[in-house]
Amino acid sequence: MSQKEVFYPAIFFQDKDGAYTVQFLDVPGAVTFGENLSEAFKYAQQSLGEALYDQANLPEATLDFTHVDLKPSDKIVLINIDLNDFRAKKSHKKVKKNTLIPEYLAILAEKKKINFSATLTEALEEKLFM
Repeated sequence: MSQKEVFYPAIFFQDKDGAYTVQFLDVPGAVTFGENLSEAFKYAQQSLGEALYDQANLPEATLDFTHVDLKPSDKIVLINIDLNDFRAKKSHKKVKKNTLIPEYLAILAEKKKINFSATLTEALEEKLFM
């Protein structure tokens, strides 16, 4: 799958308790929050991915911020996300893969009624994303 990395500016508005509300300048509906800057950044990526998930025509990113009225505690941050990776992780489509395992493992797993597909999925997710 080819890479489709996009960048959009987001305004991080800090409230008096230190939490952040995040709003994207060019992506209506992509709004989120976080208890701290790190959490807000993570949720901003998720919100951006959700908002652009099924969009064929992506909005153009604003790079001129002179018109944006900010308080000293507010920040403009460029948020990036690879839409192909995001879409792949979100997809629930299943594909068939044939694999070979040692016979003794197959026998033991069948006796314990272990679901091979679920086990392989869990192992791949752990290896790839953890």
